[in-house]
Amino acid sequence: MNQEELTPEKIFEKARSFMPARIILSAHELGVFEVLREKPRQSSEVAAFLSCDARGMDRLLNALVVLQLLKKNNNMFELTDVARRAFLPESEEFLAGLDHAVQMWETWSTLTDAVRCGGKVGGPPMTERDRAYFERFIKAMHANSAPRADDVIAKLPLANVTFAVDVGGGSGAYAASLARRFPHARVVLFDLPQVIEIAPDFLAKYEGGERVELVAGDMLKDELPGPADLIWLSAIVHMFSPQENEELVARCHNALAPGGKLAIQDFIMDETRTSPPAGAIFALNMLVARDAGDTYTESEVRGWFEKAGFTNVCRIDTIPPNAVIMGTKE
Repeated sequence: MNQEELTPEKIFEKARSFMPARIILSAHELGVFEVLREKPRQSSEVAAFLSCDARGMDRLLNALVVLQLLKKNNNMFELTDVARRAFLPESEEFLAGLDHAVQMWETWSTLTDAVRCGGKVGGPPMTERDRAYFERFIKAMHANSAPRADDVIAKLPLANVTFAVDVGGGSGAYAASLARRFPHARVVLFDLPQVIEIAPDFLAKYEGGERVELVAGDMLKDELPGPADLIWLSAIVHMFSPQENEELVARCHNALAPGGKLAIQDFIMDETRTSPPAGAIFALNMLVARDAGDTYTESEVRGWFEKAGFTNVCRIDTIPPNAVIMGTKE
């Protein structure tokens, strides 16, 4: 929306947009869509199934009708076609990131205090989260990466890769894609132990997933697998501080064979830090969720590469709002 099109009324509408968001998240969290999977039901019946207050559930279902996620006829509620596609797990369009969105609601509610103090307010470090948190988080990351992995990997100017390492690769969507592109290469997925426990469930669903080796470790502390021809870092650097990223890029340089490449995919911000727009908003997600995360400009990312000794550093535009910065170890 251009600035001249913005009105006070539209600003207030944006300020109140948390209401439909919370309606959707609460309905998902309570299990409303699953209860309505098989047949239409009255609100009292849904409330009984879910051990909820009858009036509260009735008002929630009415609001879902207004949002076009339910239909109401003769006091019976049923799923709309789009709700079936979005909220039922067997659908190819299932919104697998909703559980993590519920988690994000909690952290985003601390934004005011996070801006005041300059970082995350409460909660354990990422490395100390429980398995349930990681399952929701990795499911959301997988839903974002899996549909685009092959297209992104195909855009990388790579040849003769015999050993690739996906550092912090989560579900292994990109690792499996690398295995498909380079069928004779050794491919390693390196991530925290809590993630490595979960990854096989995802890798089993994909061609090439059976060839991906799993190695547990902390990328900021432990030795990375190597010497590799390619190290792939996707959606990683936004989790760390500039100093941590500088050290991580240097660690990747050490783990590469001569001629090997490091490729970093993330929001690559312009120098105003307002484009891509999604990256500017995501910087606040890092502010509330991490002790030191951020989105970074192209010059900042290039600086890490150059300080580590990489040459031929270049930008590859993949799928917006992300881009890739790649460099070569001499």
